[in-house]
Amino acid sequence: NADFRTEFKNRHGGFRADVSDTAGTRYSEDYTISYDGKTALMGPHLRRGKGPPAKILGIYWFKDDALKKLVVGHVGRKLRDESNKN
Repeated sequence: NADFRTEFKNRHGGFRADVSDTAGTRYSEDYTISYDGKTALMGPHLRRGKGPPAKILGIYWFKDDALKKLVVGHVGRKLRDESNKN
């Protein structure tokens, strides 16, 4: 059995296993969602597109180990990071 990260990486070139340190700290409010009465920091994501952030689709989620689910928290434009501060 392969881990979901391995399968995504093998099947999709735009897969990222986590967000950068800058994204997770400086822009943590963009990556934090409320779920099931708690907050969680999204990390793994898929990106599609090229060019400015508004033209790049991002699908971000976090892995809920207790429930064994991938919880999608954002589908839309690329979230802020060191290359995209707006």
